[in-house]
Amino acid sequence: MVTPVMARGFVSVVSDSGETTEYDDVQVTHTGNRLVLSGTRESGMTETLTIEKDQCVQDGKVQFCSGGTVSLEHYRVTEVIQYRNLAVYTNTSNTPVQVPGTLVTLGPNTFMLEIKTLKGTYISAFGEFDR
Repeated sequence: MVTPVMARGFVSVVSDSGETTEYDDVQVTHTGNRLVLSGTRESGMTETLTIEKDQCVQDGKVQFCSGGTVSLEHYRVTEVIQYRNLAVYTNTSNTPVQVPGTLVTLGPNTFMLEIKTLKGTYISAFGEFDR
């Protein structure tokens, strides 16, 4: 059994109309194949985005996942999110690592997430795991 690792992060959601919603100080839980991000809107409503990672490959110290199930929970209602593209990069090592084929460097114990939904919404997130 894998013990969850707690972290903090940032999430940005851009709708197809261009409206942007940002969540600072998002609580992140990361286990082997699950990434959970919970943030609170100004209205006080908490929303939780869960990614059940699949289609993962390990390239050095970076894990890259391009598939899985994405769901959004708000007001205790959970909706599965259909997506066109999903990319989850995770560095669970204690050293910085460049994401292969990019100019992006993930610091120690960090993640980066990008999702493009079928409805045209773009979700990006990043954060650092507690050590």
